[in-house]
Amino acid sequence: MRRTCAILFDVGDTLVGFPVPSWEEVDRASIGALRDALARPLADGTRLSGSPPSQDRLLEAFEQAVREYQARTAPRLLEMRALDVLRRTLHRVGIDVSEAALNGLERAWATPRLAIRRVFPEVGEVLAQLSGAGVRLGLISNIWISGPIVREHLDVLGLLRPFESVVLSSEVGLIKPHRLLFDVALSQLGVAPGEAWYVGDNPHADVAGAKAAGMGAVLVQRPDDGRPRPSPSGDFAPYDGPPPDLVIRDLREVLAVVERGTHGPAGGR
Repeated sequence: MRRTCAILFDVGDTLVGFPVPSWEEVDRASIGALRDALARPLADGTRLSGSPPSQDRLLEAFEQAVREYQARTAPRLLEMRALDVLRRTLHRVGIDVSEAALNGLERAWATPRLAIRRVFPEVGEVLAQLSGAGVRLGLISNIWISGPIVREHLDVLGLLRPFESVVLSSEVGLIKPHRLLFDVALSQLGVAPGEAWYVGDNPHADVAGAKAAGMGAVLVQRPDDGRPRPSPSGDFAPYDGPPPDLVIRDLREVLAVVERGTHGPAGGR
């Protein structure tokens, strides 16, 4: 039985939770922050002439842009980058800005979206034990926010330093379950697929992607706390892909795969 050399993790609803009632609420807060930023000098030193559009008008333009980009990108597993969506949003309301200004506006828009994230309580303990056991750690995240902003945020949460590999869909241009994201992470870690596990909460993106790459797959199904679990993708379709090797309710159960070694038959709860 080969030793487990690496364990890679999803981020959202795996390492961090989103204690908010809906993504609609988050969108409204983000658009409010965007509007506030438009009322100030932009990152390139320019200012808009006149007052920014209303929050409702910006929100409507944003939602339309999201729908347009989702229709074009999702079927091909392409990432819908926030910069592109925001550029289209602003163009819809008659605002065109420089790339430098747009980067600053994305940072303002992203701040409320990232501020809601809370690291699950067992994460620090689990990562420390895995690292202490010599297991190499990596992250693969579907996230449409630009990489520098995401990496700064992960660092603030204490979720950057423990990981030797951080693969973000916004930087690769593809989303899980596309195999390339998993292959990039494995290459960065220098481990073979059969020596690595992937831990995530979404069977469509995480289990299917990991299994296609030849990795072991751990599905996280945390206990239902009665709180609505917002999903930006809205992907609640039945899953009929390859089953996970293990299903867990707490990340502490991941420690068992270090002893288990290679990928075994699909496990239960």
